Amino acid sequence: MNLNQYVAENPLKNLVDIQAYAETATRMISNKTMGLYLRGTAMYLIVHEIAAGKLDIAVLDDMQKPTSAFTNHPAKELCLLIVNSLAGSTTDNDDFNFIRGNSIGDAIIADTENLRDNTLVEFKPRVAALLNKCLAHCNITSQPFLTVTQADVDAAKARLNPSTEEATYPSDDYILNKHRVNTSIEITITEPLPFTDTISFTCQSGNTEVVNEVPETSYSTNLTTRAIIPVPANFVGSLDTGISLKSLKTKVKAFGASKYNRNFSAKIYNTGS
Repeated sequence: MNLNQYVAENPLKNLVDIQAYAETATRMISNKTMGLYLRGTAMYLIVHEIAAGKLDIAVLDDMQKPTSAFTNHPAKELCLLIVNSLAGSTTDNDDFNFIRGNSIGDAIIADTENLRDNTLVEFKPRVAALLNKCLAHCNITSQPFLTVTQADVDAAKARLNPSTEEATYPSDDYILNKHRVNTSIEITITEPLPFTDTISFTCQSGNTEVVNEVPETSYSTNLTTRAIIPVPANFVGSLDTGISLKSLKTKVKAFGASKYNRNFSAKIYNTGS
């Protein structure tokens, strides 16, 4: 999610809330990576020994002496699952799931917590370290807006509702533009912004006819008469868009929209050249 999307979905959040926003990306662990995590936490051999039955528990006789019979280590089944997954030859990254909020991931996390707190308490620090590695791998938390400023937030909010300024030429005498005078669009900025803005213009034109003594104009958009005008940061004053309207029909409308919803005025004027 980018800042524009976040502000659009959370219009009442202030700067502190936005900077504190955290999101989590999830992924799973490949068997090769899990092997490295097991080795890094000194659990690799332990898991294999439990899976192989080397840590099975001897059955005691009435004298509390070991017999030749054994019962499975309480972690044996889970360790066998781990060993079998490690032995797989899959090439994707979907072998081990420790994703919070995922049904399978939550179950595996609970199993690992049980190993840590009950069945492998003698190795509790190692199991805890392994679990922390797996959780960090599968649940990556970030704060994408930690360094945004109030100006960034204001700009994002401004993008939500861009304003449009309309200018019409000629404003009173529909015959005037039949002379094909050289005209352009001038914009006047009265509200400075601390960042660069752009104002985009499109134009419509049409021929005016008198119907029952009333001028009527049918407009169409002129796709070749458009411009994007950069407005420098902190600028106040007037700018000529450089759009030549000489070739258009007798009546012209120009529509300008500020990227950051700033206030401005626009007029179509005779350039005199």
